[in-house]
Amino acid sequence: MKTFSKFAAVVCMIFQFSTGTLAQVNDSSLAGIFNKGDWELNFSASIGNLTTTRSSSSSGTYGSSSDSKSSSMFYVQLGVIPAYFVTDGLSIEPEINVLIQSQEGVESKPSLSFLANLAYNFNMAGKNFAPFIRLGYGLSNSLQIPVVIGGLGRVSDDLDVSILNAGVGFKFSISQNLLIRTELNFRRYSYGSESSSSFYSSSYDYTLTSISGIFGFSIVL
Repeated sequence: MKTFSKFAAVVCMIFQFSTGTLAQVNDSSLAGIFNKGDWELNFSASIGNLTTTRSSSSSGTYGSSSDSKSSSMFYVQLGVIPAYFVTDGLSIEPEINVLIQSQEGVESKPSLSFLANLAYNFNMAGKNFAPFIRLGYGLSNSLQIPVVIGGLGRVSDDLDVSILNAGVGFKFSISQNLLIRTELNFRRYSYGSESSSSFYSSSYDYTLTSISGIFGFSIVL
């Protein structure tokens, strides 16, 4: 309940700020942007709650066991995402994350994450705001660590960590090419592995789920 209360309070603050800002901006319309061939740079700050669930089980000659744990964490994260409009209102938002670590005495390999998002912006004639939705899917060899900007924790030698990303929000016009952006975002990382021998078998499933309120701004080029 404490986690939900924190998240609800943050979302309320974001939308209250957005509403106050909307009352101050001019009457410019968004009808002239989000057109085919446009580029958009999205800068944002994400404030939310991270819930982690771990479960494992094993069985063998001497018996079997299972274990399940969960934890939650409040976090803040900054981000930049480019977008290209393939048609009016519809954009592609690619995300590529790379982390190269170096530590004396420890062999380290790059952590990689590839994500493809589709977003649709609803132009509303005569209005200075536009609702939008976005949905994406990706693959990674790592699990993201939100409290570290761009942080990734490598868990596999293959791209077998799946990422589901979804969001809904509003963009408010400040000037012709500068927008305030608010979003309610959901992101889930899923990873599983199995191991066995003549004496035992075990499985490991890891799910990282993040629900967050995002506030930022966009520049349309």
